[in-house]
Parts: sequence; structure tokens; C-alpha cells
Amino acid sequence: MTDLRERTADLLADHPDAEEALRRLVERDAAGPWSFEDVAVDSGTFGEIVAAGVVEETDEGYELVDRAAVRAVLDGEDALQTTSGSDLQTRLQRLVPTVSGEQIAVVLGALVFVALVRVGPLFGSVFRDGAVVLPGNDPYYYRYWVTTLIERGGSPLDPAVLASLPGDVPTRDTLTTVGLWLVAAPFGAGAAPAVVAWYPPIAGVVSAALVYATVVRLTGDRRAGVGAIGLLAVVPAHAFRTAIGFGDHHALDYVWVAAMAYLTVRLATGEDGGTSLRRWGLGGALGLCVAGQSLSWRGAPLDLAPLAAVVLVLVTLDVAADRDPLRERAPTVVGLGLAGGLTAGVHATLGWMSVYVAAAPGLLAAGTVVVVAVGALAHRLELPAVWVLSGEVAVGIGSVAVAWVTLPFVRAGGEAFLRYMQLTTGGTIAETKSLVASANGSVIGPILFLGVALVLALPILVVETARVVRAADRRTVGPVVFGWYFLLLSLVQVRFAGQLGLFVALFGGIGFLRLAQWIGIAGSADDAERTTRPAADGGVRPIRRPDRRTLGSLVVLVLLVCSVGAVQSSVKMAQIDTSDAAFETARTIADDAERRGLTYPENYVWVTWGDSRMFNTFVNGRASSVEFAHANDEFLRSPRPRDWYPRMDERVGYVVVEAAGTVDPSDRSTYARLYGRHGSRSADVEGLGRFRLLDVSKGDRFKTFVYVPGAVVTGTANQTGRITVETDTTVDGQSFVYRRTAEVGEDGRFEVRVAYPGEYRVGDRTVTVTPADVEEGREVLVDETEVNSLEPSRQRRPSVETVTRPSTHDSVRDDIARTFTRGTGTWRTVESGSRTDDRLEGGR
Repeated sequence: MTDLRERTADLLADHPDAEEALRRLVERDAAGPWSFEDVAVDSGTFGEIVAAGVVEETDEGYELVDRAAVRAVLDGEDALQTTSGSDLQTRLQRLVPTVSGEQIAVVLGALVFVALVRVGPLFGSVFRDGAVVLPGNDPYYYRYWVTTLIERGGSPLDPAVLASLPGDVPTRDTLTTVGLWLVAAPFGAGAAPAVVAWYPPIAGVVSAALVYATVVRLTGDRRAGVGAIGLLAVVPAHAFRTAIGFGDHHALDYVWVAAMAYLTVRLATGEDGGTSLRRWGLGGALGLCVAGQSLSWRGAPLDLAPLAAVVLVLVTLDVAADRDPLRERAPTVVGLGLAGGLTAGVHATLGWMSVYVAAAPGLLAAGTVVVVAVGALAHRLELPAVWVLSGEVAVGIGSVAVAWVTLPFVRAGGEAFLRYMQLTTGGTIAETKSLVASANGSVIGPILFLGVALVLALPILVVETARVVRAADRRTVGPVVFGWYFLLLSLVQVRFAGQLGLFVALFGGIGFLRLAQWIGIAGSADDAERTTRPAADGGVRPIRRPDRRTLGSLVVLVLLVCSVGAVQSSVKMAQIDTSDAAFETARTIADDAERRGLTYPENYVWVTWGDSRMFNTFVNGRASSVEFAHANDEFLRSPRPRDWYPRMDERVGYVVVEAAGTVDPSDRSTYARLYGRHGSRSADVEGLGRFRLLDVSKGDRFKTFVYVPGAVVTGTANQTGRITVETDTTVDGQSFVYRRTAEVGEDGRFEVRVAYPGEYRVGDRTVTVTPADVEEGREVLVDETEVNSLEPSRQRRPSVETVTRPSTHDSVRDDIARTFTRGTGTWRTVESGSRTDDRLEGGR
């Protein structure tokens, strides 16, 4: 067979050390079928022979496909110069394998399962009441910019437009945003929310398909591949980040990482034809993936780092096996060089990404060149592989140190990485915590994020790592390195558990098949020993239809393995879902802002940063930043809300307060004054005159306040002391007494700011405050006669009266005094214990 002779010749050209093994196999094959244990052949070399299609597996054991043809190649006989029709057909089948419709249906069914897990739980929540309500916070950032870019005009394919992107788009996840823009642009700005919503589950399915392809490439068994798909479907950390609506950068990151892992498997050995055109194409594909990842996420160097370790390990194994690293790794070097050129070119021409992100692929390519060159030199000098590994690690550490000192952008990237990881020590964001730092303990926590697949995957990962160390198989180097790397990062920050989930599913699929073989429902236990080697014909083992008993046992096993992940995936999605209370509150605010004719920033909603983008998207359409929202927690904890008024005057229209436990009547925090008392005075705690309750959500989860100038109630009393101003009010079904107090000065005057319209009781008088008074900050005079019924003053304050005045300052300044003239007096900010009051000194 001409094709077999060519494959054998290619095998010997790429792996000269396989010649002795082939001669042993020819000699043993003459006695009939044999097992792997019958031949003294290294498992790694045997894997290369099997991958080349020189050996086939029968019911009795292994056999050479054509012993005479293999002997002819070993003896140096000329291959036939013509190609028969059957040989041409065989070659075409290798390029485009024939797969039955039943096999395709099983794989597609598994991928549909992946999609259903990601779409089913959240579909009704995302598409509700004619709106697209995205779960989480960050997806609204991409929705905002995709909508803005479409409305801004210009083509996403126009270089001039791409070079002048607005805001922080050029340096923050640029390709992700531009890719979504490219898809949504033909349908108009109204399509942006739907495109952002549907992209994650599509990316999730693509990443699952790539994991399947990687597993089948490693094992030659579709059953393991389908098992990997099924496990990835219910890996919670992957499922919720690729759920419908969760449209941030993570879903696309998973596609790039899965593609890079697959390509490292293909490029690890010469099974694709040595340095043939196919391998060069695979190298180019790797370069495109590296460039794509670099331009898609500002933290891309973190996802690219394991490639450096993959190259280092492969070069070491090449030297150990007496293979030329230059020949073996040339396609990888060229591919990474392509990635470096692409990202640097895009950065130079379009200004995309920060310098250290754009330079990362180039640095990776340069490091790869050094590693391969050192390995090639060591191969020629016949140096021990352990020397090569030690030397290259030392050189690598030294190179990083030199680059840190001499290249500012490398130092900037390193410092950004350190800041990024330091969030675990002081941050309150859930994804910055460790995988094992959950409230459920270090054992249960990882299962909640990765499911039972982790239990199946870890033993296989350890076994495959041992095989790599023994130089038994180069093909698993990429997945093994990626798996350990993302496990380490996840132990630092759980945000990387999604990437880890890809490799948990990959090794878990192999583990699932071995478990099924061990209990006798997927072949014999002996088959497990060959699970990580491809079939003898270079193809894959098909999925055979099981009998009814086997099918029942398989269903039970699948339920046991997948049930925890499936349940926890739904739990994670529920945690990121936008509640009905939050969405209805946002709509109520939007309706109020429209009724009052407010525009941005008058209708800005100040709420905790995790909800900020959702609320502001539906109220004012602005969701580009949450920087100011991060201060909301500090504001609510503050016992001095007046300190925040200067910052709020120019940019806040509404304040949303979320329930956070029981409110102590003596609590002086802004949260207690708003959520617990709606701005009214209680005991010794002052009330607030700038916040009017607008809405109380179902279950009292959210209370919304309008930030208003407030009406100033003024009058004259017949004696000094404290006077109470109060009114009965009802807002959204909640009735309460809104009460403020004011000190009466020596001249008999008093003033107090109130946030609610209504009829106020002021001593033995009444006064009506209208909505316009509150909205426009008007002064409301009680009457021209003196008011009676005063409370005794706790402290006499001659010539001083307390009032809250709006400020136009842009930032909080505790010590600065601001003045303005009113009548014959001067208003001045004065510190008084834990309070800051605006006081009128020297007149009315």
C-alpha cells in the first residue's frame, strides 16, 4: 500500500528512533496478533507508531496493517510511484474522515445539552417585558459600547473608525467589543442587547466543541470526547459565565484558551506530517489565536503564560528523545512570531490595548526562539535534558529580571498583575476570592464551582503529568500544563475557575470513560489502559449503541456524576440574575425621570457598584463606568451625609438603598437614616432634608430616594430652643411621620430643610410645602406671627441656626469654609463634633 509506505517513511523521517521499534514489531507480528505488553517498545514511541496508522487493533490484539510494506520501507525499497484509486480514497478519508449520522447525532446532542444548560434557567429572566435584562454587572458595559458605536456611525471594518474608538474601548477588551459591534451593526443599535445576550452560550458551545476535539485527538475515542462535553455542560464556573446574557469577555476567552490547548496537542508531535504544510498551517492558527486573545482581554498575558511552559517542556522532551527541537518546534515559533507581529501592528496602527498587553505575544515569541535555539544546540552537543531544563529556567528567570529593569512596559505589566492579584487580600468582590476560600470550606468550595468532574479529572491529570515526566507522551503536555496553571490561578482568584473548567472537563471526560470501563459498562477494564492512545488506523473509535441494560447503567452513572454540577450551575445563575425587585425599581425610576424631564446626569442612579450599570442602563442609558458607584458603600456607612453633598450635587438624581439587616434606632449611618427612617429624625439622630422617598420595592429589598434641593421652612418663634417640624406622609403604601428639628436663634428665627411635600405641623402652626417647593429649593414661611410650643434647647447657640445648604463643590473637603451672603449674615461651614452644619452667623 503506497499510502502506508508513505506514512511509515514520514514516521521514520520525523522519529528515527522508531526504526528499531518497527523492526521488533515486524518480527513479532509474524507470529500473529500481539498485545502491547508482548513487545519491548517504549509507550511514547508506540503511540507515534499507532498515530501514524502503521498498526491496527483487532479483537485478538494488535497487528501491523501491512507487514510487507513496513519491511520494505525498513529495508530501503523504493516506494511505488503511482497512487491507486484505493490509496487515493484512503488519503481522502484521512483528510475528511467518514463519520456516521449516528455519531454526529450523539455529538450534536451533547452540544445541545451544553446550550440548554446555559439558556434554559435564565431565558425568561433575560427576555422579559420587552426588555433585555442582562445578568450581572459587566455585560452592561459591552452593551453600552456596542450600542454607542452603532449610533456613532461608521463601519466596524473601516480602519479609520477602528483607530478612533471612543472612551476606554481602545484599551479595554477591544476585540470583544468590536466583534460584538460587527455582528450587531447590520441590524441597528436596537439589536445590541440581544447580540450581547446570545454571544456567551454560543461561545460556550464552541469551547465545548474544541474540548471534544482535543479529547478525541488525545484518546482516539469519541466516548471520552462526548463525556467531556457532558461534564463541561455542568461545570458551574464555566456554565454561568457562558450563560445567556452574561456577555462579558470571559466567554470569548474560553474559546481562545480551548483553541490554543487543542493546537498544542496537534503541534506537540510530528503526527501531522513533520514540517508539512499542514503543520505550518497549525502554527499559523496558533498565532491567530494568541493574537486574538491578546486583543480580546486586557488581562490576556495571564492566559498566554502557560504557552511558554508548554514550549519549555516540549523542547526538553525533544532533547531527551534525541529529536531536533528546531525541526519539531519550527511551526510553533513561526506561529508565535506571527502573533507578535499582528498585535504589535494593531497597537501601532490602531492604538489598541496597552503597551504591555500588545507586547506580550512578541515577548513570548522571543522567549520561544531562545528556548528552541538552546534546545537545538543542546541536541547537537548531546547534553543531558535535565541540564537543558535547568539552564533554560535559569535563563528565563534572568531574562525576566533584565526585562523588568530595562523595559518600562514590562514593569508596568508586572505591577498591573500584582495589583490585580492583591485584590484577594482586601477586595470584597466575590471573584477575587480563592477557589478554596468559600464559606463551605476548602473541600466543598471547589466542588461548588467545578462539580464532581473535578474528582474525575484530578487523578487523570496526575497520571498524565507522570507520563509527561517519563517522556511517555508529548501530546498531553499542553493540556497538562494548562490544567495545572489554571488550577494554581484559581487557588488565588476564583475568576479563573472558568478556564480551569475546560481542563477539568477534558481530563474528567477521560476519567468518566475509565470509570465506566472499570465498572463494566463501557468495555473491559483492560481498555482503560489504552484510553489515552489513538486508534491504530489514525482515526477514532466509534460510539456503539449500548444495549438496554448498559444504557440504564450509563444513565444512572451520568446522573450521579452530573447532578451536583447541574444543580450548582442553576444556583450560580440565580446568583447573577437580575431580580424582579431590581428591574421594577429601575423602571420606576425611569418613569419618574421621564415625567420630570430629567436628562443625564440629573437622572444618574447612585447604587452599589454591582447594580450600577443595570440601573443606569434602563434609566439614562449610561453604563460605561462604575468608578463613582464604588463610593456608594462608603456613603451609606458615613455618619456625616452632608460631607457627600458637594459630590452629589452635580451628578446624582436618585439614591437606591438595598436592605442590609435590622436598623438600630441609634445608628447614625446614612443607611440607617434612609432605609430605616426615610430621612426622618429619630431619638438623638438628625434627619435628612435632601432625600425624598420615591419607591419601595416588593419585599422592601430596595428603597429609592430622589436627591432634591429640599424646601426651607422658616419662621419666628417666641423663645429660644428647639422646634419640631413634622408631617404625615405615605409613599408607595408605607405611612410614616417625617420629622425634622431646628434650633431657634437669639433673634427668634429658625430654618429647617425638608424633603417631602405636605402639610407640616410647626409648633402650634401649620404650613403647606408643595412638590415644587421641594424640587426647586424654595423658602416657605410659616407665617408672620411667632410660633409657640418649643422644645427646650440642649445647648444655647447665640446667633447661630442650623440649616442644610446645597453645595456646588466637586469633592468632599472636611476643613474648608465656604461662604455666601444672605440678608445681613454670612453662611459658613462649621465642624461640630461628628457633624458638619451650615450656620448663619451675625444676622438673618
